[in-house]
Amino acid sequence: MLKKNSEIEKLLSLLKEKHKLLNEILEITNLQTKIIKEQKYDRLNNLINSKQLRIDKINSIDSRFNKAFENIRQEYNIEEIYELDVGNENLIKFKKLTEDMYNIMTQIHQVEKKNNEIIQKDYELVKAKLKQIKKGKQVTSNYYRIPVQIEGYFIDKKK
Repeated sequence: MLKKNSEIEKLLSLLKEKHKLLNEILEITNLQTKIIKEQKYDRLNNLINSKQLRIDKINSIDSRFNKAFENIRQEYNIEEIYELDVGNENLIKFKKLTEDMYNIMTQIHQVEKKNNEIIQKDYELVKAKLKQIKKGKQVTSNYYRIPVQIEGYFIDKKK
């Protein structure tokens, strides 16, 4: 029983670490929204890189979690963590953390979706402006074009 509890504590520790990182990602994503609305796109790249670092850490945590959980599954011949008899308190913590993380990931997804919509609208506006500028440039160049030849080539000149 003591070994099971320590193994569950290890899983809980990994979940807590992941939970913290997900909260940081949510904060960064909300900050991205603010920056996008202010159209300060030069700062956006730094936030994306910061978010990517946290995502990489989460991937590492997930890998360690899966490895530890697989060891528990094989050792105790179970399919789900809830099949273990480790005390109700640890399972309640485990379940609460996983539910909280799911909610945070849902929030991140919703904010990301909203950010993408805002960026898409801005992109379409910029695209339309560039098209208008290109058209104006074309009209201007056609209007001010200097004719290449002044005389006709097929007209004979008297000698």
